[in-house]
Amino acid sequence: MPERQRKYKMIESEMQRVEEAIALEPRGDLMKGWQETLKKEFDDHKASGADYLFDSPSLHKIQTYDGGDYVGDPEIIDTYGDHTVEAFHFLEDLGTHWTDNVVAMIGTVWVRANKVPGDQGTEFVNPQKAYIEANGGEIVVDSDVKEIIREGDRVTGVRGVTTGGIPFEYKATKGVILASGGFGANVEMRQEYNKFWPTLDASVETTNHSGATGDGILMATAIGADTVGMEWIQLIPIYYSKTASIYIGNIENVIMVNQDGNRFGKEDGRRDEVSAAELEQEKKGMFMTYNPATNNLLTPVLFVKFKGSPNSYSGSTVAELAADMGVPAENLERAIAEYNGGRENANDRLGRSIYGEAFDVTADTIHATWTHPFVHHTMGGVKINNKAQVIDEEGKVIPGLFAAGEVTGGVHGTNRLGGNAITDIVVYGRIAGQSAVK
Repeated sequence: MPERQRKYKMIESEMQRVEEAIALEPRGDLMKGWQETLKKEFDDHKASGADYLFDSPSLHKIQTYDGGDYVGDPEIIDTYGDHTVEAFHFLEDLGTHWTDNVVAMIGTVWVRANKVPGDQGTEFVNPQKAYIEANGGEIVVDSDVKEIIREGDRVTGVRGVTTGGIPFEYKATKGVILASGGFGANVEMRQEYNKFWPTLDASVETTNHSGATGDGILMATAIGADTVGMEWIQLIPIYYSKTASIYIGNIENVIMVNQDGNRFGKEDGRRDEVSAAELEQEKKGMFMTYNPATNNLLTPVLFVKFKGSPNSYSGSTVAELAADMGVPAENLERAIAEYNGGRENANDRLGRSIYGEAFDVTADTIHATWTHPFVHHTMGGVKINNKAQVIDEEGKVIPGLFAAGEVTGGVHGTNRLGGNAITDIVVYGRIAGQSAVK
């Protein structure tokens, strides 16, 4: 949020990145308008003498469109960008608590990610659940929807069966809103659509819950809904699971090195770029080396978990850390020197532009963790317009059917920027509800 971003001093490399966004070749009138607005906003920012981190909806729209290789729908992105701050305050007004700082999550390309204490998704969900229940809404669980009912041209409800085997049918008075997520946990489906990665078979883990199997997409297409961008499946280059240790998700204070202790790509790159570069390394993974400035993020409980993981490494000096990691100390020292030099001079050889604190090699403890890519997000899905109405294969609206979130395509193009998913869910979830009521 702007008030949190004002706590951060803007560095030269970040100023260069805004200028680059303004100078991009515009892809259509909407993007041209975003760039014209951004130029005025940034000129005003500089003329005011402000030295804090700049941001605006126009920059966010350009980065989202460009970050998805201009495959996303600019009208959907335009509406998305106009309502992101509003979505933040919507959750806040319902009772979501935020930390005081913004960070650059992996693949964010800008320091704008707002976090909740403990990084728990329940912090977003529970306030909405409480609001629904307080206003007479009913939440039905243990029930598997099998079919969207379409009578004539209009969607009128859903059919399914409970986990106890009892059939049910719900009739819709306003409309059906599809918000069932993507298909990252459906190995057969992701193999069917994958055109980019060497394989997305069962050997590739996923960050998704087991229910992310694309059922909503399949039910929608069964009644004529069109899809868009199904081939674009995102890998996230860092995660933790039973085979990977805890990690700190923001990257401004992180250096990424391979099995030899060498940097191999810019840490603030897109998720697809970093994942692809990671898979090119001999061991198809990387060490996340944490600036000691992140040590205060490791609570006593997390520190014990960190130290207990077979994929986590520590040292009181760079040489000790390198020995624990099994990499040449001179390579790790060079990687740290590159981070500090790029931070000061805005001339990183790999093009990095987002930095945190200077890397303090005299700190008591330096940490690292080994990780590898996971299937994380499916950018494609049901086709919608900027009113969250589902579009059929003939390009027409399906009356009574709306969709929002990862079940849809059109916002993220070929690649989703870090932090854009929850925003997308809330922005278009609200639009879907408002459109259904109208």
